[in-house]
Amino acid sequence: MTSDSGARPVLQAVAATWHEAGGGRRPSWSLTLDFVLRRLEAARRLFDDDLIATLVFVTITHGNVAHLDRDESLYSRWSGLALPPPDSLRRPISGYAAAQALGLPRETVRRKIAVLMARGQLMAGEGGYYTPASAHADPAMVDLARTTFVAARDYFLRMSDLGLVSAELTAAAEREPQRPRMVARAVNDFGPTLLEPLQRLGGGDLTNGIVFGSIAVFNLSGRAGAGRAGDGDSEARPPMRPISALALSARVGIARETTRRHVRRLVAMDLAADGPGGLTVPWTVLATPRVQATLERACAGQPALLQRLALAGILSSHTAPGG
Repeated sequence: MTSDSGARPVLQAVAATWHEAGGGRRPSWSLTLDFVLRRLEAARRLFDDDLIATLVFVTITHGNVAHLDRDESLYSRWSGLALPPPDSLRRPISGYAAAQALGLPRETVRRKIAVLMARGQLMAGEGGYYTPASAHADPAMVDLARTTFVAARDYFLRMSDLGLVSAELTAAAEREPQRPRMVARAVNDFGPTLLEPLQRLGGGDLTNGIVFGSIAVFNLSGRAGAGRAGDGDSEARPPMRPISALALSARVGIARETTRRHVRRLVAMDLAADGPGGLTVPWTVLATPRVQATLERACAGQPALLQRLALAGILSSHTAPGG
């Protein structure tokens, strides 16, 4: 943000709450990872359930419009659902930059860009590619932005329940008008920050990292104390909820055999187990320093995400002009 009015006190409030919460980092990682993976799953439906095409689209879109939220005159004008930012404000990025950001082979990204261009979801511009305003005005894309706002509100409230949202931040979230596209940009910005440590954990393979995270989140879903992995307290370790390879394949959005190939890699890396009941990331794995450090890095951007959601009016009852 270019203006300090309101933004700086809110950011300080987040930082203070984060440190005062202490152990709050542990229960938040599962909630945060689940939020990002579910938004990725929802976005995938617009791209024929193609995980990599979805990631390429999101990465290029983020590169096109990330600068808007650094200029108050721009984010306040282009933050509602009615009017997506025009093509003239979108900054094209190269296929190479997208491949670097995702840690994927350039040829893989090139193929996905060709598919997205054929569908009108990407266009070539000076120095790279951009997602046209017409794609973001599509009813399905508008609906995705709307559901992302609702999911982000639920995430914000659940983080508040963990004690990770300050009173100042809550007040800002209620005071600022709703800015759904600003929320979508915040989530698109945060996603790579969260996934990059998982990619490293998976040996530099982004799909490995996503498969690992998907298994872990599913294992812990619906369990009391689910997010307390790695605190050394046996009472905080409920039974795991295994996931089948078929269910995992559908959840991640890759072919079943491809899913099994990634699972085999994770098992060989001692990051997952394939047992009679299904796939798990055992507590002994979650408690290792390597995995705990990865989860800490993945969650490092939570305070900034919460701040951006608050400034986008995530708890507000009124919309910004053009919303």
